Amino acid sequence: MPKILVIPPKLLKKKNYQAMIFNLIRGKEGTFIFRNLFAKLDNGTEVDLLDSGRLSCAVTVSGILLLNGLIGGMHATVDSTEKDMLKNGWVDVDAGKDWLNTAWQEIKPLLKNKIGAVIIWEKQIDKDGTEHRHIGFYADDDFAISNDSATHRMPMKHHITFGLPGHTGFRRIEKIYWHSELDAD
Repeated sequence: MPKILVIPPKLLKKKNYQAMIFNLIRGKEGTFIFRNLFAKLDNGTEVDLLDSGRLSCAVTVSGILLLNGLIGGMHATVDSTEKDMLKNGWVDVDAGKDWLNTAWQEIKPLLKNKIGAVIIWEKQIDKDGTEHRHIGFYADDDFAISNDSATHRMPMKHHITFGLPGHTGFRRIEKIYWHSELDAD
């Protein structure tokens, strides 16, 4: 009897990556998968590094990137996620651009066909007085998906700058990254 060779199907990297991003916000309750990250401190105390989802943005993004083979590991901070991204082929959508002083309307055309681009927003001072950068995904049109630290403590879809300039919650974009492997599909 002749041998039958079965060729495994080619996974569609971009389509699967984008589906995972949008699946973060599907359903009534969203997803709790990236809400906790437990660690044991030097003194033996166990802590949830993510404070039940309040600090989950980097774990959410790095988890999706890791599941898609686009970075080397999962991270609890924006800085370590960004370093891993740069080490693994992620590049600034428009290197050298002063993103912080660029209006959203000027950024929008650069993201055409780049659903899933990783966005890093400027630092803001948290209610506990510490500065935090924020990271998430470009979703479409004027929207992004990132962890809602304040209210839901899980990924949510929101305006790309969390509202308009001058309004409460407005946050300027600091960086936008894209990976060339996502151009293939």
